[in-house]
Amino acid sequence: MQDRLVLGTAQLGMVYGVAGGEVPSYERASCLLKSAWEAGVRILDTARLYGESEDFIGRFMSDTSFFFNVITKISGSRDDMQKQFQVSLSRLNLDSVYGLMLHHGKLLSGPHARSIVSFMLDQRDSGRARKVGFSCYDPDEALAAIDEFKPDVVQIPLNLMDRRFIASGVLQRLKDMGAEVHVRSCFLQGLMLMEPQLSSEKVKGVAPYVESVWRRAKDLGVSPMSLALSFCLSQPQVDLVVVGVDSPSQLMEILRTPIISAGQEIYRGLECDDLSIIDPRSWSR
Repeated sequence: MQDRLVLGTAQLGMVYGVAGGEVPSYERASCLLKSAWEAGVRILDTARLYGESEDFIGRFMSDTSFFFNVITKISGSRDDMQKQFQVSLSRLNLDSVYGLMLHHGKLLSGPHARSIVSFMLDQRDSGRARKVGFSCYDPDEALAAIDEFKPDVVQIPLNLMDRRFIASGVLQRLKDMGAEVHVRSCFLQGLMLMEPQLSSEKVKGVAPYVESVWRRAKDLGVSPMSLALSFCLSQPQVDLVVVGVDSPSQLMEILRTPIISAGQEIYRGLECDDLSIIDPRSWSR
């Protein structure tokens, strides 16, 4: 399974997610990166906005000669992106990256769309990025973006509760375009792994949906983590799943999680259409 997982590194460089976490340190980051490498994970997802994440990754790869395939993200105007990407490469101690993404697909609907597309293609053609694309939050954002740009790689949210990209047909459309599809929020920032009562303290109204996930998992004789991860990996259009963890033990728990081989019927009835629950941008912090 490790060949289909990407390690999300927001937690390496800053306190992230509804569960909070430890204050970042290089020692903690290097321990997690070493565990990921030894477990066979080879792709990291990062961004300039993820605190010290890029610095820690660059330092770790220089210290160990364990060279991950790195995806980073940029935003702003073409001039902003030029500067940001150069800074990111410097922080990562790399001449090129596996993937360069726009942090928000909506940038391709703005006034700088043409120059941004030109910049991204230049990075691919020059060899500074093997794949270029964008991250987005909802199907409409993705549809507007692909009107301007054919991505090599995209990152979208997908989980048992949030199936907007499946229901809208946009997930299939992205795959039909030839994009490498990465999905994030597999556990909805950890909410689906919390006791239902605790989850309600983090996000109002989520508890009944988390309870349904836990009940279904129990009926199937698996853990909520197994059910959630199996759902994402079972989608034929999905290439890779981005997971964020706080410790090596959490990563090992994910890697050891049994993956269910069954039809899509076992996942029915767990969807949620309430954006105030499934879209982290709407959560009160």
